[in-house]
Amino acid sequence: IRRKTRINIIGHSLGGALPRFSLRFWPDIRSMINHLIAFGPTNRETIMADAACKTFPPIKYTNILSKFDELVRPLNSSEINAQCVKNISIQDICQLRIFAEHLAAGIYDYCGYILTMNALNSQSF
Repeated sequence: IRRKTRINIIGHSLGGALPRFSLRFWPDIRSMINHLIAFGPTNRETIMADAACKTFPPIKYTNILSKFDELVRPLNSSEINAQCVKNISIQDICQLRIFAEHLAAGIYDYCGYILTMNALNSQSF
């Protein structure tokens, strides 16, 4: 499918890391992607993440993580340090969201939803 507009991808957990893997090994799809928003992804310190640890500008990346994530450890393994990446902790925005753990952050937490909508609607990066 060829379209003039590029798509946004939203993924949770491994669904946040797999698109990066795909972008690395199928470079022809990079021009189709505008923004990758990932909730609690395993971006570093795993075998698969280390193989897919690249970012590809002009694709924008937003990683939304929780300081109470019980599955992704250490907590900074969700973060990517690159110019085209925003790493946002739910608790940095909504300090009282102590129940926004791994599942909640990407599925039903309202602060996670607000951060997603903000990332999708943001003109600047």
